[in-house]
Amino acid sequence: MPSIGLGDLLLATVFPLVMRKAFGRPAGLVALVLTLAAIGTLLALPLQGGFPLMVVLGPLMGLQYLYWRRRRGQERTTWHYLQEEPMQPLGERLNSQQEAH
Repeated sequence: MPSIGLGDLLLATVFPLVMRKAFGRPAGLVALVLTLAAIGTLLALPLQGGFPLMVVLGPLMGLQYLYWRRRRGQERTTWHYLQEEPMQPLGERLNSQQEAH
């Protein structure tokens, strides 16, 4: 059974956010789904002996980064990220959600 430490959880949480910032929403969603699927699969398998979860997650994250880097090119800077996906103040978000309903 894989051993899950605090660092494993930290990387599993932050990696999809970083991928979204660097390569866009599709990259973030793919990273989130693959990370959760890998963790769920490893926990469901009846594996003997313990090993760190990052033995699987590390290469998976590296492969995703290489894929998106090849597909999208260079990472977006924070400035480009904010230009393409501007943040709205909370009040505006709540008003737009209420108007949609």
